[in-house]
Order: sequence, then structure tokens, then C-alpha cells
Amino acid sequence: MKKYLERLRQIVRHPLTKRIGLAVPINACMGLARSWLGYEQSAFIGLLTGVASVALADLILSDSNTRKARWEQTLNLVRENWGSAARMGALLAVMGLTYSNRQSPAEPLVQQVLAMVEILGLVAVMVVPPLRDVLMTASSGGWNTVSSMVSRFVWGLTAYTVALWMIGAAGDDAYRWVAANPNEATVMAASLAICWAILRVGSGPAATPAIARSGMAAAAGVAVFPRRPTPRDNRYTAAHEAGHALVYAALGSLPADVKLAVNEQPDENGTLGFVTGISSKHHLDEKSFAEWYMLVFLAGKLGEAVMHGESTLGSSNDHLRWLSVARSYLANHYRGMYYAEPQNKFEQEQNEAKLEALQAEQLAMLRTLFDANADVFKQLADTLLETRTMGRDDLIPFLSRVKLPDSFPLPFGPFAQFSAQWPEDTECNTR
Repeated sequence: MKKYLERLRQIVRHPLTKRIGLAVPINACMGLARSWLGYEQSAFIGLLTGVASVALADLILSDSNTRKARWEQTLNLVRENWGSAARMGALLAVMGLTYSNRQSPAEPLVQQVLAMVEILGLVAVMVVPPLRDVLMTASSGGWNTVSSMVSRFVWGLTAYTVALWMIGAAGDDAYRWVAANPNEATVMAASLAICWAILRVGSGPAATPAIARSGMAAAAGVAVFPRRPTPRDNRYTAAHEAGHALVYAALGSLPADVKLAVNEQPDENGTLGFVTGISSKHHLDEKSFAEWYMLVFLAGKLGEAVMHGESTLGSSNDHLRWLSVARSYLANHYRGMYYAEPQNKFEQEQNEAKLEALQAEQLAMLRTLFDANADVFKQLADTLLETRTMGRDDLIPFLSRVKLPDSFPLPFGPFAQFSAQWPEDTECNTR
């Protein structure tokens, strides 16, 4: 009994419990004040007051040093990312104007549409994007930054308020026009649906994304704007991407639009740098191509360790993509028995042992590559750190000096020196 009472005391004393406990009466007071002032009781206003209550409770329970540090951090983020700050301010302004100037439609059917959109739209904004992020994370392993999730939430909330305003402002007229012109309305709806489908297909992700290094700095705190990489971030990113690029020496040539980059600031997915991925037009990749591609995925993290003596946590996506290729490779029994669908613990352990052995073998080959080309690798990383971007003509002088270990996979066959001709059955796949 004492154990449970002590656990209960710990829960009650937890900072999060205190903030929630204070936020509840604050939210109740806001609701009473809203009713007294005559403001409507809507799900959207309830959401905003709930967020404001939690923020106010956190502000009250934080000490002066914490409040000062957060204020200074917010100001620095705005100064360093004034473009994002202006865009976010504009979205919040549009959100406030459209919601405060909503109109109530007169037609009963339009009123029902407005009520449904008000409820289901808010659910869609609050539930669908986080669920999509979780599913994408589970499949790719690339955790998006909290800042990008907040940004998408604000975009969605702005679209939600604009939709409510449009229904109130033009819903009655649109309903009357549809009732008077059902055939034209059907044609317009079908045309819009087809155009929407075309846009969705045309904006779909590429089959092979870039080999990228994702930063994790923004995940430690909730920020609306992505933080700029520190000099240390840039050094590790340059080493990571140069490690990937070093393996490209085995291609024998490079596509004209290949690119190696260290980003000035993280993109919407928190990516700090990338090297253009290589894909084939064939549906079936050769054994040597798969072996080479697995080395590419492992080389980024190893490049960090070789250059700086340790690696960071920016290679999780690389590792998951290595696992995907490795499982397909082993399922073709290139290294003996491998169970595509293990049925028991023995088969699972067999598979894990095969994966570990394959990774150990490939890491040993990569260490031989880095040891034999230490000067080239360092010069490549230093040049990338200085220039931020490198194209085909910039990379060839470095990669043409790389000495490949014996038995290193050559996806396009052996070559005497780097060639200016890129194989016709392959292509460069940019992000």
C-alpha cells in the first residue's frame, strides 16, 4: 500500500500534473468569461482556450530564469528565422480575421454542412497529421522535428478557419446555383476531382529519396521555427555527406545533376544535408548494385566517426534503409539460408545473425576504404563544409583519386578511370 501511495505522491508532485491541475481551473474561468462577454461556445474557441490555459499555467509555475530564457530563445529564433516568423504571423492573422468574420448561412442544408465541417474539420486537423507522421515514421524511421509538425498544424488550422468563412460567406449562393444547375455542378465537381488527383500524383514522392542526414536538435523543445545548425552540426553533416559521397567513387562516373550539400538551415523534415540518390530504370536491381547501395547507407555514420571520433544520432533513416535493402538481398540467399517470414525464435535469431554478419563485413570494407583514402576524404569534407554545395565537376577531382579496396562492388562494371559518360539505363534522382 505504501508503494502505491508513494507512487501517487510522485504523480501529484510531477511538474506536468501541476500544470494540468492549474490549467483546468484557468480554462474554466476563461469559459465563464467567454460566456459572460457573449462569445460563442465552439470547438475551435474551446481548443484555443485550452492551449492558452496550458501555456498560462506553464508560465505561472515556471521560475523567472526559465521565463527569461524562453523569451530570449523565442526572440533569437524569430531573428534568425524572420522569414518563417513572418509567414507564421501572416497565417495567424488570416486565421483570426476569417474566424472572427464568419457569417451564418440561411439555407438549412448549408447550415448542416457548416456544422459538419466545423466538427470533422477540427478533428482532421488535430488527428490526421499526427497519425500520418506516426505512420511515416514507422515506415521510414525519419522522425520529423516538432517545429515542422507545429507548422503543419498552423497551416491546417488556418485552412480550417478559411473554409468555415467561405461556407458562411458563399454557401447559400453556391447551394442555390447547384440546385438551379445540377448538370453544370456535376461537371465542375468531376473536373475538380480529376485535377486534384492529377496534382496528387504529380506531387508524389520520388521512388528513391536523397541520402540525407537528419538533425535532431529541434526535437528537444517545442519551437515553431527550425533552429539554424550550429558550427558543430555543420562539421558533422559535412563528414556524414562526404562519407556517403566517397562510396560514389565505385560508380566510375557521375550524372550531370548530382549534388552534395550542407543546408543553411534544416528543411521541413529537419534534414541538415544530402547527396543525390542514384536509382535505376530497371525494376530489378543487380546484386552488385544492392551491395554498393548498402555501403552508401553505412558510410555516412562511419564518416562522422572517422572524422570526429564519434557519430551522432542523425543516421537512423540511413540504417532503416540499409535494413530494407539487406533483407531483400539476404532473402535471395546470397549468404545462405535466410527466412523471409520467420516463424519461430530460431529462424528470427538466424536472420539477425545474418544481418549482423553482413553489416560487420560491410563496415570492415568501408573502414579499409576510409583508411586508404584518408586525405581525400578529409579534403572532400573540408571543401563541402566551406562551399556548402558541390556538383559533378566539383566531385570528380576528389572521387577520381579514390583507391577502391579489392572486391569492392562496382555497380556498372570495372573501369580504368572516371568517365564523362553516364550509363544510359540509370538516372539521378533528386529530392
